[in-house]
Amino acid sequence: MIVKARAPVRIDFAGAWTDVDYFYKAFGGATLNATIDQYVKGKLVADEGNFGEKVPRHAPGYGTTFVDGPDGLLVEYNTKMPDDSGLGTSAAREVTRLALFSQDPLATREQKENIAESAYRIEQVLGIIGGKQDQFASAVGGINLFEFRENGTTTHPVTMPESQIAELESLLVLCYTGECRLSSNIHKSVWGNFRQGRRETVDALFTLRDSAYAGKEILKDSR
Repeated sequence: MIVKARAPVRIDFAGAWTDVDYFYKAFGGATLNATIDQYVKGKLVADEGNFGEKVPRHAPGYGTTFVDGPDGLLVEYNTKMPDDSGLGTSAAREVTRLALFSQDPLATREQKENIAESAYRIEQVLGIIGGKQDQFASAVGGINLFEFRENGTTTHPVTMPESQIAELESLLVLCYTGECRLSSNIHKSVWGNFRQGRRETVDALFTLRDSAYAGKEILKDSR
């Protein structure tokens, strides 16, 4: 048996950082983002045989390939995106993993949101400090405003004509500088300042959240 799945990575327009529970549980967070045509692709192969040692491996010039799974299962992921590129690649990989093992097709938004929430909770269990927007963007797809609150996440799709999407794409440039960053280290610094009540950090987070709503209105008005 062979099962395949893929999940897109995303670019972030506004609101990043306010999707972290330190902030959204107290004040509510919001992010505006869009998925792009770059993916983490996964394949699950079930076989009674032993596939041997399964370790992460890197394929030069093609991004990263990860191989894991118990005996009798081969689970492989690959992407053209560099590690730690800031596009939510690790979240897309976790969404892909859960999609491969899902018993039901992910046909509804609710099913996709459940996958996203599960992917986020896995990172929490692993002690990874981060937000929810990457998982929800990858699982839901498209252009969305996500609202994060203690009682759940709400998806607000931003619908635009194809001509407007093409115009938006023509105004964007996505480039790789060759520099990687470990987001967990940045999170420790930001949330340390937040918990200490540093005014510049707190004010910046509110500005980021509000910019997501402003960005959504700009996209709507462009139609």
